[in-house]
Formats: sequence, structure tokens, C-alpha cells
Amino acid sequence: MDKNVEGTHLKEELTLLLHDDYSGLSTEETLVISTAKELHQFFLKVNRIRKPGLPIPIIDFSKETVLIYCAGEKGQQILPKLSITDITEEEIVITSYLEEKPKKTVSDAIISPFSIYKIPFTQKKIIFQKNR
Repeated sequence: MDKNVEGTHLKEELTLLLHDDYSGLSTEETLVISTAKELHQFFLKVNRIRKPGLPIPIIDFSKETVLIYCAGEKGQQILPKLSITDITEEEIVITSYLEEKPKKTVSDAIISPFSIYKIPFTQKKIIFQKNR
């Protein structure tokens, strides 16, 4: 799925920071976070019923951008993932997909999993597409 553009391994530019089973969002959503305030607002939702809450990653927003993929409410154990599939002079295309987690126990619980990634700061437009 990952391409090699201009000698750069794109997979190395997208770094997974955190994933968890509760985002607080009921619908599927992808977010581009470019400020500490936006990241803090997301974690307010995630941590509203957690004690203690998940720690907020420390990001230098002058050098990095955060991408969050929330899968929405699901009845199965899945891991929401992002992958860079193309880079042009104007844009970065990122594909979202769901990967099944190995089943540990049977549960009827509804989860809302999310994954948080960082990429180097860019002025390029970030475009999300779904891989179905």
C-alpha cells in the first residue's frame, strides 16, 4: 500500500503515537490537528470518563502535524489505521482502513476505537480516502 516517492520511505513519515478503544465519537471521523489547543480539545472528549486520563502526547507543532482516525462505534475489536498512499507537490493522500485485532475474549461491548499518528509538518493539503 505504501509507495516510495523521491527516495523517501513514506511509511517512516507516518508514526503511530497512540491507539485505544474509546474515542468518545460515535461516527467515523478523521482529524488533522495543527495546534496544541485542538489536541487538548480532542483529549477532553477521550478522557471525560477516564480516571486517570490518557496522557496528551507532546508535539512540536512547528515541526509536526497530528492525524487522528476515529472509527466510530463498532461491535468488534478493530484497529483503525492510516497509511500514506501518495505524495504530490500539492497534496498528501492518506488512506484509512480497519484491521481486525486478534480476538481475546467474546464481548458485546460497543467500542469507538481511534488511532493517533504524527507526520512531519507540511503546507500540502492532506486528503483522506477510505480503503474498503
